[in-house]
Amino acid sequence: MSSEKYIGLDVHQATISVAVMDSTGKLIMESILENKASTILEFLAGLRGPLSVTFEEGAWAAWKALGFNLTVGGSFDAAFGRAFAWRVLDLNYSHSWVSEVHSISASNGLQLRPRVVLRVK
Repeated sequence: MSSEKYIGLDVHQATISVAVMDSTGKLIMESILENKASTILEFLAGLRGPLSVTFEEGAWAAWKALGFNLTVGGSFDAAFGRAFAWRVLDLNYSHSWVSEVHSISASNGLQLRPRVVLRVK
């Protein structure tokens, strides 16, 4: 079983509602955080394993507290028919404009991993 965690953030002006699910879809944690970069980074630093994060925000979100992130990447697949492929290389680079918190810099990230791809049409 994968140790990857899926984190959903509902961003409001003063707070962020957080839900964390494991790789099976089971809800393992819920929390309400202060809308500050340092609080968000401290929360994420406490989680172990690969993390996938998504967020929803309204027009009043405090963007200065969150910062901005840009991710680019690509992959190379070895296809074994139409439905199955082995993703030999999946490479992503991300850069964010969030300041360092407790000697943790989240400004640059590089992710390299193989995957299995199942295409369903």
